[in-house]
Amino acid sequence: MDELKHAAQAARNEKVYRDVLDGPRTTYSEWAVTTLYYAASHWAEAFLARQDLDIVGHMPRINAVRKQGKPYAASLLKKLHGMSVEARYEGGRFKPDEIRRYEADYKKLLVDLQ
Repeated sequence: MDELKHAAQAARNEKVYRDVLDGPRTTYSEWAVTTLYYAASHWAEAFLARQDLDIVGHMPRINAVRKQGKPYAASLLKKLHGMSVEARYEGGRFKPDEIRRYEADYKKLLVDLQ
């Protein structure tokens, strides 16, 4: 997938987070966290595509972002990935203030990837 397709998918995931799940106010906190992670993952993939890299897999992608000189973005992506794993596989539920913190991390990641 190229940079524009990843950017479009990231924007679509952001829209689901905002419009369908209602962000931090959602009843489905696990899906809010998961959509934030997948939006972040696609932004990371768009960043890597600009470097002519196509990395498959969550941890290899996080490591590639780090190797491309973005350790802060990589650490935020890893944190969001961990919360997504907790939500999807461990039944994690999150309070609105937690989701707002993850959303803030997501926004910091976007800035760092620019």
